[in-house]
Amino acid sequence: MQDAYAGMLEHFAPQFAGAVTTIARADAPVVVHCAAGRDRTGLTSGLVLRLAGVEIEAIAEDHARSDMYLAPWWQPWHDDAADEAERERRMRVTTMPDGAMADVLAGLDARAYLEKAGASPQDLDTIVLRLRGEAPHGR
Repeated sequence: MQDAYAGMLEHFAPQFAGAVTTIARADAPVVVHCAAGRDRTGLTSGLVLRLAGVEIEAIAEDHARSDMYLAPWWQPWHDDAADEAERERRMRVTTMPDGAMADVLAGLDARAYLEKAGASPQDLDTIVLRLRGEAPHGR
């Protein structure tokens, strides 16, 4: 999954920048979600939290809780696999190794990554100030 996350960040940088820009420009609280709320949502949330200066370990610990909460939903999907190879694949894509999110974020400057992907410095400043409680929502 660590390689998958790095690949998502590489291949979908404009989409992550777009998500962060949308959050920065929102007039009200925002809900960020994807199918399970762990992978794309986790990366988007991780980028935003890193912008605000949240420690990588805190982000990774919070992200790790996703596997615990999602396990009851994933188990039937694992059990329904056509064969053992498919079951193993499903288990592999639903299990995040300890430290993987921390490793992905450790090698990434969130601000530089998002700016290079198309987010404006103003939007990034706005989201940081909001998360720190120093700016109102909306522009």
